Amino acid sequence: MFRPIFIVKSSLFGSVIPQRLFLVAFFVTGLVSCEKKPSGASSDQPEALVGNRAVGSEATNAPDGFLVVDSLEALRPYLSASGAKVRLAPGTYRLDSADSPDFLSLTGDDSHFDFTGVKIEVDQALLEKFTGGTNILMLKGTRLIVDGLTLETVGEGIALGGTRAISIMGADNVLKNVSLRVAGSSPYGYGSFLGIGKGASIKLSKVNGIRVGGDNARVENCRVVMRGLGHGIFIRGAHNTLIKNCHVEGVLRKTDDILAETSGPAFERGFKQYTGVPIPAGEMTSLSEDGIRAYDADENKRRTTGITVENCTVTRMRRGICLAFAVGPNSVSGSTVTECERAGFNLGSNTTVRNCRGDALYTQVLDIHSAGSKNADVEMEVLDSRKHYGNDLLAKINGSAHRVVLRAAAPYAVPPDMTIEIASDRGFGEGRKDDLRASKIVLVNDTLAAVNLNANATSCDVESLGPVTNLGENNIVEQLAKAGREENPHSANARP
Repeated sequence: MFRPIFIVKSSLFGSVIPQRLFLVAFFVTGLVSCEKKPSGASSDQPEALVGNRAVGSEATNAPDGFLVVDSLEALRPYLSASGAKVRLAPGTYRLDSADSPDFLSLTGDDSHFDFTGVKIEVDQALLEKFTGGTNILMLKGTRLIVDGLTLETVGEGIALGGTRAISIMGADNVLKNVSLRVAGSSPYGYGSFLGIGKGASIKLSKVNGIRVGGDNARVENCRVVMRGLGHGIFIRGAHNTLIKNCHVEGVLRKTDDILAETSGPAFERGFKQYTGVPIPAGEMTSLSEDGIRAYDADENKRRTTGITVENCTVTRMRRGICLAFAVGPNSVSGSTVTECERAGFNLGSNTTVRNCRGDALYTQVLDIHSAGSKNADVEMEVLDSRKHYGNDLLAKINGSAHRVVLRAAAPYAVPPDMTIEIASDRGFGEGRKDDLRASKIVLVNDTLAAVNLNANATSCDVESLGPVTNLGENNIVEQLAKAGREENPHSANARP
């Protein structure tokens, strides 16, 4: 559709002519006055895109060089373009149709998509269309930027085959200022008690927030609200990933509430976990999986390496920040984990933690579970854990050559009935047949928690404010002074 042209100078007519005469000439001769598409332009670039110029009624030019489109259908042709700068007009859009499991697939290079002020509501019925799994937004190209999107699943459909709200593949891609609220898993309400993968006692349909693969991905200033069984942000087969200024949150439920049910999947299975062990009473469970989680490798056995987490918060998830399975070096800084169920910080080899904090209300704040892990360097502050529920474990450390410093955020934060276990299967991994060993561990425990050096703890160096039990060999123990800490620091009535 042509916009009105009030004055046109044409060499054909030899002078300035009125709009009406020009339009008559156009319809008679088919003459079109517009910019020609460069001969070097990519053949997969949409016809409406000429350099940075839009032609058509659904796209306009913004002063900052972005093309502005006002519908998802108008947006689609640009998803495969390279070198595009496209802005979707602010507003709420409904996504209720898709031709492939990747509902919106960005396959070009060097494109920038500005979704500031945009909310996309995804009909969960669409998640049932493709039983092999779906990605609502997929970044497959390179050097792509996606900025400012709010995405929410709505309705009652189930994510058959599993769904990821956003998947970042390719290389050098940036996702920033994005807010997600995802639901659609089945079952929901039982956490991981009925299983999370192979061996589950019920058919699972899971939903996840953000999957990171590829190289040099950056996820910044993103918020993930989980209302389904799955991970908030997970990293699988990716190299050199940055997760910065992000927030992930889930929902907690008391196991007593599950055990009080008179119908439903847990009731039908005699309140047994998928392992056959009874669901425990008196504990708290997260209804989702991990907040920020690294897998060891992707589907093609490409190892996950080099993760940096900066200034993130995770609350009420299964594990908070879990980098235990990624090849280092990995680092976590300025991050806070609260009210998680299975572990706060779950770490492995070659991982550095600085200026981080977390509580031990429902699970241990720190878990280094693998006897094969080496060279973690952790400095962490423990937040108020006096009202711990179903848990008395502050930390567990296995492996070798780790350095761990735990400091109470305030004298009252860690009560003396909590423990730190070295060479133990308590906490995450409990009941596994791992070779539970710890050697050359350096621990500074500036809390009132007791330290247990178990039989397979050897050549460890422990400084502790709380009492130490040494059942291992060749360990050095130094008791720290308790000056200024005697005024009932563990009391529930202590200073807030």
